Amino acid sequence: MVGVEVTALLKSVPDPRIDVPLMHAVGQVMWHRHLLAGAGADESTFAGAVAVFSHVYPTRPHLVPDPIRKVLDDSRSIPPDGPAAWAFQAASLLQESLRDGGVESLDTAIQLLRRALHRTAQADPNRLDYLTNLRTALSTHHFRTGNLADLDAAVDAAHQAVAAAPPGHADRSSHLSHLAAIAVRRYEMTGSTIDIAVAVDAAGQAVATAPANDPNRHWHLSELGLAVLARHRRTGVADDLELAISTLRNAVAAAPVGGPSWTGGLSNLSMALRNRHERTGNLVDLDDAIVAAAQAVKAIDPAGPGRRTALTNLGVALRARFEVIGDPDDLDGAIDAAEQALEDIADGHPSRGGYLANLGAALRERYERSGNTDDLDAAVAAGRSCVATTVAGDARRLGFLTNFGASLRVRAERTGNLLDLEEAVAIGRASVTETPDGHPDRPRQLSNLAGSLNARFNRTGDGTDLDEAVDAFREAVYATPPDQPAAAGYRSNLAGSLRSRFGRTGRLTDLDEAIDAARAAVNATPDGHENRARCLALVGDVLLARFHRTEQLPDIDEAAAVVRSAIAAAPAGRTARASYQSDLCNVLLRRFRFTWEADDLDAAIVSGSAAVNVTAPDNPARSNYLHILATALRTRFERGGDQEDLEAAIDAGRRAVESDVASPRVRAFAARHWASTAASVGRWPEAMAAYEAAVDLLTYVAGRGLHQTDQEHQLSWLTGIASDAAAVCLRAGRPDRAVELWEHSRGIILGQALDLQTDLTALAEHSPALAERFATARDALDPSRAPVTSTASRRADADRRRQAADVFEKVLAEIRRTAGFARFLRPPSLTDLLSAVGDHPLIVVMVSELGSYALILKNGSPPEPVELPNVNPDEVLRRASALIDGPRGATRSLDRAAAEEQLSDTLSWLWTEIVYPVLDRLGIAAPPPPDRPWPRLRWCASGLLSFLPLHAAGLHGTRSVPSSATLLDRAISSYVPTIRALGHAARPQQSGSQRAAARKGGRLVVVAMQHTPHRAELPSAAREAAALAKRFPGQVKLFADTDATREAVLAALPSARWAHFACHGSFDLGDPSSSGLLLNDHALTVLDLTRLRLDADLAFLSACSTALPGGRTPDEAIHLVTALQLVGYRNVVGTLWPINDQISASVADHVYAALEAGAEMAAAVHQATRALREAHRNRPTAWAAHIHAGA
Repeated sequence: MVGVEVTALLKSVPDPRIDVPLMHAVGQVMWHRHLLAGAGADESTFAGAVAVFSHVYPTRPHLVPDPIRKVLDDSRSIPPDGPAAWAFQAASLLQESLRDGGVESLDTAIQLLRRALHRTAQADPNRLDYLTNLRTALSTHHFRTGNLADLDAAVDAAHQAVAAAPPGHADRSSHLSHLAAIAVRRYEMTGSTIDIAVAVDAAGQAVATAPANDPNRHWHLSELGLAVLARHRRTGVADDLELAISTLRNAVAAAPVGGPSWTGGLSNLSMALRNRHERTGNLVDLDDAIVAAAQAVKAIDPAGPGRRTALTNLGVALRARFEVIGDPDDLDGAIDAAEQALEDIADGHPSRGGYLANLGAALRERYERSGNTDDLDAAVAAGRSCVATTVAGDARRLGFLTNFGASLRVRAERTGNLLDLEEAVAIGRASVTETPDGHPDRPRQLSNLAGSLNARFNRTGDGTDLDEAVDAFREAVYATPPDQPAAAGYRSNLAGSLRSRFGRTGRLTDLDEAIDAARAAVNATPDGHENRARCLALVGDVLLARFHRTEQLPDIDEAAAVVRSAIAAAPAGRTARASYQSDLCNVLLRRFRFTWEADDLDAAIVSGSAAVNVTAPDNPARSNYLHILATALRTRFERGGDQEDLEAAIDAGRRAVESDVASPRVRAFAARHWASTAASVGRWPEAMAAYEAAVDLLTYVAGRGLHQTDQEHQLSWLTGIASDAAAVCLRAGRPDRAVELWEHSRGIILGQALDLQTDLTALAEHSPALAERFATARDALDPSRAPVTSTASRRADADRRRQAADVFEKVLAEIRRTAGFARFLRPPSLTDLLSAVGDHPLIVVMVSELGSYALILKNGSPPEPVELPNVNPDEVLRRASALIDGPRGATRSLDRAAAEEQLSDTLSWLWTEIVYPVLDRLGIAAPPPPDRPWPRLRWCASGLLSFLPLHAAGLHGTRSVPSSATLLDRAISSYVPTIRALGHAARPQQSGSQRAAARKGGRLVVVAMQHTPHRAELPSAAREAAALAKRFPGQVKLFADTDATREAVLAALPSARWAHFACHGSFDLGDPSSSGLLLNDHALTVLDLTRLRLDADLAFLSACSTALPGGRTPDEAIHLVTALQLVGYRNVVGTLWPINDQISASVADHVYAALEAGAEMAAAVHQATRALREAHRNRPTAWAAHIHAGA
């Protein structure tokens, strides 16, 4: 009778028959018992020894005792060739491979077994043995190489083996369990739900059919538990998780203590318990999981099988507990376990990827706690190796990609490296695309993608990224049951992205949803949980945002309280804690400005200083912390006058700007604040240096890869910087730098568009190939393409823009490294700017709290400043607001009279405070004599001053006296958005004169919208079109009413030198790129017009408010008039406010008549305005609206 110790040995492994050393040990015990029994030995002991040694005999016959070997030799005469010989040889090779880990012997064994099976009848009793060995060889080969074809073949062999062992067969349970194990493996590799069903069914049958005293019962239970656990992970069904845990507990209880099955069972149980913790948040499960995995690791020999799996489960469980309670010992233990699991495993081993993924995640977690960038770099390296090691088709690859993407995102946030972010976004999108709806892992994939998109938005300001992040976070929330621990994190992430979008769009629905999501995240995250601090800080952030909107004191009081709680909940040394301290500084500073409680200001500075002090100098976040601290210090200086606060504020601002890894927008904010602080105490040279730094950053703030609306939003935060910078330069005695900084900080978007039209002649002569590459990069970046409308097309277009911008910048850098081209597309110098001024003075008018000036620019002369002491931003804002509201809202006669009076007052103010001092300096004191040409002036106004009609300034009651105090009676005026745009408008014509363009060979496109859907009739539009057709017979291409579609008009414009629009205009103060000319089907918007590239002479806009810029970015001069100048019209006529269509028709008639008589464009508009003034003497809203823009 076999003893207890023999039984224990046989029960310690799933299939003892293939474990030759084990069978040899059992055989030796039985053989020696037979010898000790002597003559009275029971023949059954000998027979049992023969049976056991039969599994040793094929591969190691020399280890078999001679008497038994003789019996086996006599009973198994192996023919020299045939299935039995091939199978015998294959078994020997299989055993050899299991001993030494070789692959070549496995390849030969598989070939021999396949040959043997091919020659063996279905009913042959040896077929089952051949299938068993083939299944073992194929699965072993798969685990060593990662080859999925091997796994498919192993599953097929396992199915055949089960079929060959019908119900009642002694080994059927073992074959069923093998099938279950291989099916689970294939599910893990491919994600096939069919394999899960097969595995659960096979393992269930194995448990049900195995005898109660089956020595392998623990193994069958273990396979059933693992199969059900796999099904739970796929479906999320809670009952499956409970069944898996109870089954795995039974497997451990049934296994011999200390043996491989017992340790493997503990490791599996640890994994299942950790899964239940992830679902329920029960910390007891996590503690039990750690205990089980630790027991397994301790019991397994350092080189024993299963130790790596046990170490992995221990490490993952320790990291999970760290995320809950924050004990750094747990995290260090997790990393140690992951590193041990990787010891002595070959680089190409298919299991290496999983171990690398766990190590990378743990290292990233430790970085987030300690800030040690070595850990972060090691996490990225581990993630990259993990992905490279994992074969295509492996279902685990998606999870590995997600972990790798998260590490890249965190490193990008730490270093400011956009390449890491680009890679993280690409990985996230691939993972989401490959994860089907309903898959339990999909929310995690979505959340990681959204996190990377949100990080890229924070860096670049691309609104497409932010919208996509909100959508992905929201989907992750909706796909996760509220009672799952992960749900709180997803809600918190959603709240953060909604808060960011509210800051960009001002939509209260986003803010309300953000507050609800943030509060829900806090409520679902228990005290002591690692993520609770972040959730609390986010509540504070959204409440602060609402306070900005509503100024309700309870909101900011609660914000201060929850941010303080976040700091208390965050472990010391955690990198996020500095963020919360800076948040508290910001909240308390805002509350101080509302309540004037000095304690808040002092506490803000203490908290802000703490944030800066614990943050590494090369951390991008530090610039923002310094900027917030600088603001608080300056505030305290202004309150108390302590010089130390002033010096500290200036120093903090300077240091914030010096970080070249921080966001350009944050650095630009900090530079402007630094400049403002220095200027406030008269330190003009330092203020000038700070403004120079801020201006240098603007092109990065509004990167070329952004959509124009995103560029506008980015620049809106820095409105007015041009006037402030120029004023500081003038106060510092540097009018030359005033001109340069003024020009370099205005029309950023316009300047980028002009870059795309730069002349490449010189570059092509020097390096034709480089010029061609630049042209290709320029064309890829050019917005001249069809508009995008769907979400998918917007995202694809955003990706295209980013890639095109990256290529463009690289080619641009290469050109600048070329001899003679160092200044290619660099901001123009004063010399360049003055040469663009041409023959007529250009007057730059800047309005700033630091001083308002008019700068007179003449080609060949130094800039000449004229101080405007009574002009300030508040007064300009008041008058611009009245002008916007006046003519637009004046419907009653009383309203109209008030609007006329208000505008007349503004014209008088403009004359007295701005225009007269300029004319006086220029010596223009009266109208020119009849035999002399009229003086020409070009105006370039800053900010909201561009809403006001400088060209019509004057005391118009004096118009009939010889030295009338009106600009209209002394000079001709034109407008330019920037100095560089003036040079573009003044470029040489390709051929002929302006008038000849319409008369000889050129066409005049006329758009006449008498009937516009959903708008008032414009009877004069048809009359304008008829007058033009009469004036230019045979030259007019007319688009009237239903013929005037957006695409038809856009297609016709390139063939015409002149264009005339008689239609409604739409003006969007908040989104000037959407301002447009209303056609039959769509508005022809500013963005639509940027698709054109023309060489044309005149665009006449007989429509309302076509020259008004956006309220948030007036210095960008984004309106229809500028858009038409940009695309190639040298002269554009537009309007500053809504105008009656009869008045518009009258102006058009006067202008074209003057052109017929030989007048220049600007003079024609000037004459028309003076004539209209005579006809409507007391109605400046009627005669002062039209302007000329151009050279």
